[in-house]
Amino acid sequence: MEDKLRFEIPRRLEIIAFLLLIVTALLIRLNHLSADPPPGLTTSQDVYTDPAQYTSYARNFVLFGAFNPLHDFRLIFFLKSVTTVLAMLVFKLFGVGFAQGNAVGLIFSFSTIVLFYFAVRKMAGNVASLFFLIFISLDYNQIFYGRLSFLENSMNFFAALAFVIMLYSRHYAAGLTAGLFLGAGIFFSKIIGVIYLFPFACFAIYQYFHDFKPDLRGFLKKYLSFILGFAVVGVFWLYFSYLPMARSVTGYVEEQAISLYGAPKAFESFADFLYKYVTFGFKSELFGRMPMAAFLAWGMIVLFLYRAGRRENWRKKLYGINPGMVFLIAMIGGAYGALMIWNYRPLRYQTLLIYPIYSLAGIFMTRLLSQTVKGIETKAYRLFPVVLMAALMVPMYQLLRPYAETSEASFYLSTEPYIFIGAAAVATGIILVGWKFLPIKGFLKAMNIRRGVVLLTVLAILIPGSINYLNWSGRATFCTVANSRDLSLILSPEAVISGPYAADFTQENRFFNFIHMFGVANVDTAFFRRYPITHILVDKSNEETARKDYPQIMDSARFVAHYYVGGRKVKLFRVAGLTGNLEANQYHWSYYEIALQNYVQNKIDSGHYYMKRFQLKNPDNLSANYISARMAGEFKMYEEAEYFYKKAIAFSPTDFHLHLALGAFYIRMFRESGQSEYRVKGLEELEKARGFDPESERLNVDIANILNLKDVSDEE
Repeated sequence: MEDKLRFEIPRRLEIIAFLLLIVTALLIRLNHLSADPPPGLTTSQDVYTDPAQYTSYARNFVLFGAFNPLHDFRLIFFLKSVTTVLAMLVFKLFGVGFAQGNAVGLIFSFSTIVLFYFAVRKMAGNVASLFFLIFISLDYNQIFYGRLSFLENSMNFFAALAFVIMLYSRHYAAGLTAGLFLGAGIFFSKIIGVIYLFPFACFAIYQYFHDFKPDLRGFLKKYLSFILGFAVVGVFWLYFSYLPMARSVTGYVEEQAISLYGAPKAFESFADFLYKYVTFGFKSELFGRMPMAAFLAWGMIVLFLYRAGRRENWRKKLYGINPGMVFLIAMIGGAYGALMIWNYRPLRYQTLLIYPIYSLAGIFMTRLLSQTVKGIETKAYRLFPVVLMAALMVPMYQLLRPYAETSEASFYLSTEPYIFIGAAAVATGIILVGWKFLPIKGFLKAMNIRRGVVLLTVLAILIPGSINYLNWSGRATFCTVANSRDLSLILSPEAVISGPYAADFTQENRFFNFIHMFGVANVDTAFFRRYPITHILVDKSNEETARKDYPQIMDSARFVAHYYVGGRKVKLFRVAGLTGNLEANQYHWSYYEIALQNYVQNKIDSGHYYMKRFQLKNPDNLSANYISARMAGEFKMYEEAEYFYKKAIAFSPTDFHLHLALGAFYIRMFRESGQSEYRVKGLEELEKARGFDPESERLNVDIANILNLKDVSDEE
């Protein structure tokens, strides 16, 4: 049966197609590798703060000769990870930088694509694997999360490697090796990878009935070896990572799981559980960016549930559903069930669903193209309508989501859950009646119709994916690199940076950084006194939390500069001399900092003196040129103001805020002089600003205010 369902093309043609597709997919991901993550990729700040933290220890080793030169042992998970090992190799070979850091994530995620290609090929043939490769090549989330050095990328890679080994080999040595790799993916990548244990267990059980039933001894050797390999890594992790810093590790895991975000609300009531189950997070952009692929995977899951409910179908091996497919189905079901209950499940956690969804989508395509359609004639079991209704709720919500997000309908799930259940029941009834009385089965058996469906499906996946990618490519921003380089100019070399954005903004310079997130459950009140921190980088929410947690420091902290990344404003404060740390107290202010302090104290001449000294040494910069432009504008030195604005933009050409500021300056000049050329220049700059941050509602309001001759504050 499986051979009849496999859809193959000649090996030579497959190799050509594979090389073309894999090179294209790689080039897509390498394009603008030093660019910022796209605005609107996620509602979380994690894409701008977290990836660089995971490679920070490797950066330290390459730049300073020690993984932990400032003896910061709080985040042992980041230090003792496979990401640190790969990052060290990449930084050694290609130097330290933002693009190199992104390359670490790309190596893991792109290798995962290749591994799943060969997994799908083994399960369903080379056409299914080529469909998988075509579809995932343009997946928006996979492209941009896949080239960030999140620990989830290494976790997915090692789990995929373990899966491929178990899929291709029956030998016990393969089981041992796979267990070692899965252990590495969980213990030395991300603990949330324990989710993978469920699909591996389902794979083992089904593989026994499917392949090993006559060979119980071989089955036990393979899977006991797998367990042994996994246990070896677990024991090594226990002594290498956990026991030396048990309190720190336990505290971190407990805080991430419960303390910081609270106990799972999904268990508080049936309505809350239904809401979590159906929406998978109201703001999740997982399924919304892959609707067709998700629907195809859903179809494969429903097909499995339809066949799995009758005993006679198991005797026929579920009509071609093999152990690898069971792994994919269990991976989706297990990950969905494990993640949906939690209050915090950012999109980076959800990325592990991308690979099995596209894998099942590719397999479903070949089912449509195969000459044999079996297993749909069997009579449904009694509980199947209930199973179908439960499964139908998820795609139903996704179809209604555009309406739900622009109305109060989304809240009906928690206040009036039975309305949605009733709607799902009605939809289920319509489907079952149509299946029984309409000629749907004959429709599915018509090859021309199925080929048409395949073509339309491919277009429905590729066209939106191409449009979204090209739109980003034409307006990619590179603010992180510019901000990091500017930071190295405006501060003295002995500066030590902390805060959520510290690791991100030190990738293109040689400053020490301390990883620190404000808003944690257990505030370390001695943090600043213990470590020689001179400056912090915070966005609005983290600044508010820092002022609440460290009022004595933040009330006296001095503003130094601000930057923008991903539409977020990040402020730089100097805390040296305020923390009680003797080493930090010895920090010497830069000329830029002295100039800024004189401006704040209204010592304009002294400010100009030190700013000029700074500019003579560092004419190409962002912050000093921006401050100089603002000062020149206030003193009606318009030619100088325009000059400095343009100098700042030349340093960071894709910073929307700089274009907004220059556009506002030109509109002001038009208002004062009446010369239309200033209005034209102003409109051009404002459109550039809009182009670099197209999804910002605040920016649109600011532009409207500028055009209406209203002042725009530089504050949040």
